[in-house]
Amino acid sequence: MTQYILKKLIVLPVLLFFISMVVFSIQVLVPGDPIEIMFFGEEPSPELVARIRAEMGLDRPVYSQFFSFLGGIFEGDLGTSYRSRQPVTVEIAARFPRTLQLAIVSIGISGVLGISMGVTAAYKKDSFFDLFSMGFALIGLSMPIFWLGMLLIDIFGVRLGWFPVFGSGTWRHLVMPAMTLGFINAAVVARISRSTMLEELRKDYIRTARAKGLIERVVLLGHALKNAFIPIITVMGLRFGNLLGSAFITETVFAWHGIGELGVMAIQARDFPVVQGVVLTVATGYVLINTGVDIIYGFLNPKIRFR
Repeated sequence: MTQYILKKLIVLPVLLFFISMVVFSIQVLVPGDPIEIMFFGEEPSPELVARIRAEMGLDRPVYSQFFSFLGGIFEGDLGTSYRSRQPVTVEIAARFPRTLQLAIVSIGISGVLGISMGVTAAYKKDSFFDLFSMGFALIGLSMPIFWLGMLLIDIFGVRLGWFPVFGSGTWRHLVMPAMTLGFINAAVVARISRSTMLEELRKDYIRTARAKGLIERVVLLGHALKNAFIPIITVMGLRFGNLLGSAFITETVFAWHGIGELGVMAIQARDFPVVQGVVLTVATGYVLINTGVDIIYGFLNPKIRFR
């Protein structure tokens, strides 16, 4: 098991290095001069522009800027925001807990709702519940996140007044953004849960378990679901990583003050250090989550780590 974990961890530095290259290229490839953005509407002196450009390292070759950027990552320094003049790490650290909170609650909703619907639909194949749940999943897969968010705002925020429409801070602010992301991801989890459970329920060991006289709940949850859990965990791990990216849309719709909203504001202002910091944080989180899922595989199914 130790060898299996080490193999997964050795790949991490390589992936993170390539991620840092892609993130750094944002500033190089995107058109627009950061100095002009900082002094938008003003006409600074050439001496001031040259001094600030030298302080920010923009007068150096691209490769030198990249190694400085890479060194800053190891030191926990992602630069300074052009817009607020605050360290990027400070701005991200202030907002990341809200995004993480939203992602955790959303994946919890999608897991409970999606797995329960998928397992029940597989057990009651071709029943009304099966058709209803798969119709629900189809709607969830087809519905844009921003449209569902606006629909929830109109119904539960404006018409019924049950929850605040915008902002963050209390559990009531969290309900609608979490339900938006949870509903969309529950559709994916429900479909994969149903298909994997149907495959397991057809296997010989399930017939053997039933022939031994085991109660149906033990056969369904203790045998079939246990073996079907690996692809379900795969999807949920990927969806959790996607939730960090989906937060850009959801947090903007609900004015939830997380790194998604920070990233959108930075893109609009062409605040490249903040954009780089947000993208690097989300991408690193995605890679770490998937590595964690791969390690969990080894505990759930020994065949994987010995293969």
